[in-house]
Amino acid sequence: MFRISPELAFDVINAIRPLLQGQRSSGLSPEVQFLVTVHFYAQGSYQRGLGGNSILNISQPSVSRSISSVTNAINQRLLRQWVKFPMTAVE
Repeated sequence: MFRISPELAFDVINAIRPLLQGQRSSGLSPEVQFLVTVHFYAQGSYQRGLGGNSILNISQPSVSRSISSVTNAINQRLLRQWVKFPMTAVE
């Protein structure tokens, strides 16, 4: 359903967890935020499909906030570490 292995999911969640910890105790957990975002990425960028999902039954505004938070966290913590672009003609 999420098109990612559980091991990779836990590795990424643990790497970005400090950036996803919310101020409210009733907010979405980092795990749910990550799964919502991965589901969004895998489904071709449709947020509406998550509302009817029995596993991730959350509102569209929460989906949007989760996608933004997780994407920013991945960009801050993992992008330079995992994605390498050639910088010279030789590379």
